[in-house]
Amino acid sequence: MHEQLKKYLSLGLSVVPVNAETKRPHIRWEEYQARQTPPAMVQRWANRWPDCAWGIVTGKRPDQGEGLVVIDCDDEAAIRWFWRNRGWSTCAVETSRGIHLAYRHPGQYVKNGVKLWSKYDIRGDRGYVIWPPSPNRRWLPGRELGQLADLPLYPIEWSEDRQKKPTKPPQPTHYPRRHGDQLTLLDRARRYVAKESAVEGGRNHRLAMLCWGLITKIKLPAELVRQVADEWNARQCTPPMDGREVQEIVEKSLRKLAGGPN
Repeated sequence: MHEQLKKYLSLGLSVVPVNAETKRPHIRWEEYQARQTPPAMVQRWANRWPDCAWGIVTGKRPDQGEGLVVIDCDDEAAIRWFWRNRGWSTCAVETSRGIHLAYRHPGQYVKNGVKLWSKYDIRGDRGYVIWPPSPNRRWLPGRELGQLADLPLYPIEWSEDRQKKPTKPPQPTHYPRRHGDQLTLLDRARRYVAKESAVEGGRNHRLAMLCWGLITKIKLPAELVRQVADEWNARQCTPPMDGREVQEIVEKSLRKLAGGPN
């Protein structure tokens, strides 16, 4: 059995074999919404369909109620909109057309949705997503799935599609509304870094310069510099750097501008 499948099972998630071309499960998979896939069964499927893709069942986890909610942004415009208006995740999978962002299930029912805000799809309860080791799926560096508890909690208001209402999209939910000044700064910071991109060989220098601008020009607090740098790396770097390397560059920039040792 592939090590990645073992990882999913160790986290209490269910996996099902999927036709790599049609993206439809080879088996009747609904029962695995309520109970975890037995490892022996997964091994039999792997032997029977060695070239299949693998679906990870989203929604509440059978044993503890925890589980996954996945946001599917399937084009460049959707990715940029989501980054600027919703934020990012500690866990991300690159697909053939876009990105999957994983969140910890909030505990209440999450309905699957298509083109919410005309931008993104949601895979919640009674859904599944195709993840590594499937063809055309890979983890973004530094954003592999770890423990479910490490994932950001999914905000249930993202499940609402208000396109038909003349209302303003909700503000990002990373900070309480009393921090309106931080929300404004965060939006300015994201626009500032979105103008820049970098490829291997120039990523470190570019990020250091962006950190300098975020601190001295935008006047961004340190905790938000860390967040924006992490988001910029995932979206604007080719390929993205390891998350730990990003944070080392950020911390070095913060120390340097504070007059501390490098």
